[in-house]
Amino acid sequence: MKEAYCSYEISKILKEKGFDEECTHYYSYEDDELIEYTNGVYSRNSKDCHRCASPTQQMACAWLREKGFEIGVFYLFKAINSDVTVFDGYIPNVTQVIDGVYKDSWDMDVVKDYNDAVETALKYVLENLI
Repeated sequence: MKEAYCSYEISKILKEKGFDEECTHYYSYEDDELIEYTNGVYSRNSKDCHRCASPTQQMACAWLREKGFEIGVFYLFKAINSDVTVFDGYIPNVTQVIDGVYKDSWDMDVVKDYNDAVETALKYVLENLI
């Protein structure tokens, strides 16, 4: 199983929003290429202005959960007729949790890939809710 890392765009927004966790991968601002840090764990975002830590999507979702946002992805099935149902994509969803109570929920457009759905939800939260 291969880890899904946040894109360059999402990693930059996470850094701007205060994400400061240790990661094993980073992006260089010179070429937006994902690089594995060969000395173990990459130093925190605030210590290097030429690099941007790239967390896994799961790390980013966990960080957002601490801030009161739950990210979910739902399968979308489409009925062609009463006998045939086909998979049609993924629906990214964000729910805001305030004092343990689920307050608001936002669904986004359907996408064809699970990791793209997570990325879409991450971008929505970071750009619109935090």
